[in-house]
Amino acid sequence: MNEHKTLLVMISVLSWCAVNCKEEKLLYSTHSYVKEIDLKSGDVKVLLFLAGSYMFSLAYDYDGRYLYIPRRSGDIIKFPYPNNQTVQFEIVVSVNAPLGIAFDSVNKHIYWTEDEKGKIMRCNADGTNKTTILDETQPSALSIDVENRWIYYSQELNNGNIYRLTFDGKNRRVIYNLSSYVYGIQVDVIDMRLYWNEFSTGDIKSVWYNGSNVQTVVSTNLRNNWGLDTNDDFIFFSSHHSIFKMAKSVGQTPTVVHIDTNQIYGVFLYKYQVNLHYVCFVEF
Repeated sequence: MNEHKTLLVMISVLSWCAVNCKEEKLLYSTHSYVKEIDLKSGDVKVLLFLAGSYMFSLAYDYDGRYLYIPRRSGDIIKFPYPNNQTVQFEIVVSVNAPLGIAFDSVNKHIYWTEDEKGKIMRCNADGTNKTTILDETQPSALSIDVENRWIYYSQELNNGNIYRLTFDGKNRRVIYNLSSYVYGIQVDVIDMRLYWNEFSTGDIKSVWYNGSNVQTVVSTNLRNNWGLDTNDDFIFFSSHHSIFKMAKSVGQTPTVVHIDTNQIYGVFLYKYQVNLHYVCFVEF
């Protein structure tokens, strides 16, 4: 009987933790601000204020616990996150009008796009060894598949393409053509699909890793679509002053998560799972 009660306590603890030990916060950037939304409470917190800075995308290093942000004025900065103290950012590397950014957690590399210069660039997490990966016409958003070692990127063109290439800039191939000003793109390793956000049409689209099975997840007709991120079940994306949430399956209706006073650009979903090191079971 005692063994059964102990088992019930263990199941109860694990069930409670599955619901309550997972923390998800939505980070987003606007002109001059980086903010955080607590998805459970709805509370909004200013993480960083940099007057006059355009910050179009966000990337995160889960091992080092740093948020990386490209500033259009010509650098990439980082600051520790989560952080309950006043944020002190540091400049990682000077660059040329960066637009999209991604972080390679395996090799500790930062990747970014320079649409005006037509380059996809890379450097170490400390800003050293800056390297040109690829010369490209107006590259915009990019996302990294660390498991399969692919970079996916889009173009800031009305009739642009979405490409895939290896981490050294080789084996480039078209995954999707006729995309329209894509500023938000995300690899989803769970579904083995690529999701992206079209600025001009308002469409959210997806495709298999190999470019087959193209789907229009939803036609929002909202225009001004920017950032996009996903978790196990949902897509989060920005359009104008709003952030929307919707299920991944085709035909779902987006719901508003938050409305800001400014245009919302980058969107990043911070996912943190509490690890249980000690669980105490009491026998009755």
